[in-house]
Amino acid sequence: MPAVRECLRNCFEHAAAGRITVTSRVTRRWAHVRVKDNGIGLNMHEGNGLRCVSERIAEIGGRITVDSVPGEGSSIDVHLPLHVRPRMRDAGLLQRPGKACRGRSRTGTA
Repeated sequence: MPAVRECLRNCFEHAAAGRITVTSRVTRRWAHVRVKDNGIGLNMHEGNGLRCVSERIAEIGGRITVDSVPGEGSSIDVHLPLHVRPRMRDAGLLQRPGKACRGRSRTGTA
């Protein structure tokens, strides 16, 4: 799952975390993953990685929430629908991300 990979990459490269916890669960309609660390916290005004992930998740009807306290770490929750909503597919809302995000979540900084 690219969203979780991006969250983990941020933990390893930027958070200076001593502990990272990944939990997941699946319900009838949703898959949920939480990535939590005890690092330095996130500055949401820097980088494109999580912003691009958020845009991609929103395109399929999911959501991402970020809770971060400077010096106390971060918790990122990713909620993905198990089935893409038909109206989104029919309305043409499932499009490729714009140039600003294309490929940035794989190699860019966040």
